[in-house]
Amino acid sequence: MLSKKEMAAFNALYYLYAISINHSKREVADLLGTSVDTINKYISDLEYELGVTLLNSNGRGTALTPEGIFYVKAAENIVNALRRLTTGERYSPADSQTIKISMPDTISCDFGEKSIKTFMEKHPDINIITEIEDCPDVKADICLSVERPKDDSWVSVAEKNIFCGLYASRLYLKKHGMPKDYGDLINSHRICSRNSSENFIPGWGEVLRTSPFVVLRHNSVFAHYSAIKNGIGIGICSQNYACNDLVKIKTVTDFDTTYKIYLSARKDVMETPQIKAFLEFSKGFFNGEKNSENSKKNKK
Repeated sequence: MLSKKEMAAFNALYYLYAISINHSKREVADLLGTSVDTINKYISDLEYELGVTLLNSNGRGTALTPEGIFYVKAAENIVNALRRLTTGERYSPADSQTIKISMPDTISCDFGEKSIKTFMEKHPDINIITEIEDCPDVKADICLSVERPKDDSWVSVAEKNIFCGLYASRLYLKKHGMPKDYGDLINSHRICSRNSSENFIPGWGEVLRTSPFVVLRHNSVFAHYSAIKNGIGIGICSQNYACNDLVKIKTVTDFDTTYKIYLSARKDVMETPQIKAFLEFSKGFFNGEKNSENSKKNKK
C-alpha cells in the first residue's frame, strides 16, 4: 500500500509527464481540472525530496531540466501501465516469463549463447532477451558486467575470474612458427587486438605501441576471435572462448592474466520465479568446478 508521501510523488510525476507534453503548467491545470498552485506544490515537494530542480520556466513556457527528463521516464512507465489497463490489454503468461539480460560482448563470448541455450533447455517456458550493452542497463532484469554495478537498485549476486592469454591458429603457427619469447613476439609476429584489451590486460598497450606488425584491430570480440582463428595474427582471447579452436602461446606468459565478471540483478525483480531460476542456474557457471580447476591451473 502506498503512503501519503508516495502518493504525492506519484501525483507529482504525473504532472511532470503532462508538462513534458504540453510545456505549460496553465494548460495542464486546465486539462486536468486543477490549479497551477497545486501543480507547483506537488512538484516543488518532489524537488525537495530528490534534491534537484525538475523544471525551468522560459519565455516559451516550462521546460524540463536534465534531471526532469530523467525522472519523467518513470512517469511514462506509470502512464503506459495505466493505459494498458484502460484499453483492455490482457495478461499473458509470456509477459511474466521473459528475462531481459544485458552484457557487453566481452562477456557474451564467455557466458553467452551456450549457457543461455542450456538454461532454456531446462526452462522451455521462459523467454530470453539479450542486449549487448554496458551495465547496468535500466531496461534489463539481469546484467553481466566487468565492473560491479554502483547503482543501489542492483544487487551483485556472484563474480568469477576469467582467464585469458595469447592464442594463435594452427594455420598461423604452421606458416610463421611459435614465438620464441616476448622479444620475438614483438619483432617478428603479426598482432591482432581488440581495442579495449589494453584497458584490462597489463602490458598489452606496450605491445601495440612497439610492435611494427599490429595488422588488425577490432571493436568486436567476435570479429577479433574470427581474425585469429583465420590465421591473420596472434592475439589475446579468454581461455573459455579460445580453447576449442586455437593454440595457446606458452612461450610468452606475460599476458596470462584474469579479469572479473559480475552477475547482478535488479532488486525489484529478484524474487520473481524466472529471475530466481536464472540466478540459481548461473551459479553453476560462476561457482562451479570449472572455475576451481582454472584457479588451480592459474596458481601453478
